[in-house]
Amino acid sequence: MVKKIPANIITLLITIIIMVSIYMSVASLRVAQRWITHTNFVIHNGDQLLENTINMESGLRGFLISGDNRSLETYAKGLHYFKKTIHNITEAVSDNPTQVKRLRDIENLLMKWIREVAEPQINKRRSVNARDGKMDDVVNVFKAMKNDYMDQLRYNVDHLLEVESKLLNYREEEYYDILVRLNKIIIFGALFVIIAFVFGLIISRTGKPESNTKNLDSDSNDRIYLNQNNLKFIESISKRKNKNNSDIVNELINLNIKMKKI
Repeated sequence: MVKKIPANIITLLITIIIMVSIYMSVASLRVAQRWITHTNFVIHNGDQLLENTINMESGLRGFLISGDNRSLETYAKGLHYFKKTIHNITEAVSDNPTQVKRLRDIENLLMKWIREVAEPQINKRRSVNARDGKMDDVVNVFKAMKNDYMDQLRYNVDHLLEVESKLLNYREEEYYDILVRLNKIIIFGALFVIIAFVFGLIISRTGKPESNTKNLDSDSNDRIYLNQNNLKFIESISKRKNKNNSDIVNELINLNIKMKKI
């Protein structure tokens, strides 16, 4: 015959399953939250890259027009923060070779722009400031200045941000799905605990009278059994002709003591 599993063991097993499911869902929720934070970090720094390139171009134009070295401070700050930002992004996406390669392309494009566009123009403007060159040369270079490198750079940054935005949408949906699943597990667990509690309460209340009845039945059976034995004992005494009256009295006293104990 197949042995029945006690209800308390089944309840314990289901409770353990619920607790493990809640733990795993919370752990998955934390991982999803970390990825969302990670992606937002990359997107924010990608926007900073674009802002840094704008500052570099603005500082360069300001210096070419005015010859004021304070304009080059904006250019230098833009370059400094660009290098710092691209380093932070590269570390963040180190597990994604495609994005790492795209960042290297962005950095190489900026370096080409500095070597072939920014530095030659800065040198010509400085020669004008030193009266070793003509302003017309600077104006002509300024008019002919091309932004091919910067256009390619911004295109790559936009592509990087587009990829990260798609990842962000996916991870936010994943986070929402895990959250919904966790809520369902918690609700189910709460309902199960309530049902198990009520069921246990019912069993405890209906189980006690039955046990008491069984005890009473067993006691009554014992009493009947003892009474039958007593009757047999008395009958046997009455048949004993050789017994003294004192012996009979003593035996009856002992019988009375036994009855009181019962």
